[in-house]
Amino acid sequence: MAAPRKKSLLIGINYVGSQHQLQGCHQDVQNVRQFLDAMNYPDDQRNQVIMRDDSHTDPNGPFFPNGHNILAAMQWLVSEPGTLNFLHYSGLS
Repeated sequence: MAAPRKKSLLIGINYVGSQHQLQGCHQDVQNVRQFLDAMNYPDDQRNQVIMRDDSHTDPNGPFFPNGHNILAAMQWLVSEPGTLNFLHYSGLS
């Protein structure tokens, strides 16, 4: 029997440019990526989605962590039966 597919969704929101800006959420995502790598989770785009609000992410694109995109990514995460899923969120609640 094959091992289940492993999927991960990592979200880090520093609220860049706002009065509530945080400092460590993007680094938290990097740390969790390293942990998942050690746990043999794949890091390709088919199996891992990373959402961050930094200059490398298009604010109009699907990987910018706004409400709509986060809900769509969560739907992707749980859309396939029999997968082993990991969700990480770092930001304000």
